[in-house]
Amino acid sequence: HFGIFLRDNTYIGNIGIHQISKLNKKCEIGYWLGKKFRGKGYMTEAVKLILEFIFKKLKLHRIEVTIHPKNFSSQKLIERVGGKYEGYMREGVNLKGKFVDAKIYGILERDIKN
Repeated sequence: HFGIFLRDNTYIGNIGIHQISKLNKKCEIGYWLGKKFRGKGYMTEAVKLILEFIFKKLKLHRIEVTIHPKNFSSQKLIERVGGKYEGYMREGVNLKGKFVDAKIYGILERDIKN
């Protein structure tokens, strides 16, 4: 996990790498940003940085992102950086003890948009 901080060291969220598969050279990413900091480009910048880290430093081939179907902001963010919608999992994620649906997005290095 990596913290996301403003230049004045104010903590505003985090981003993390999960489920790393050395065999398949892939991982998942997840992120969270405080409500008052959303819509200002901070998470877009953080996602671009973590994508670069994953592809250039970790040398992985694929990144997956699981997003709640009603989290339109997150879906737009991943599409904006180059993520491709790949499918829908019915009750595929255990969220606080309850199984919920999720959309799956995939990102390959060649998909990244500047």
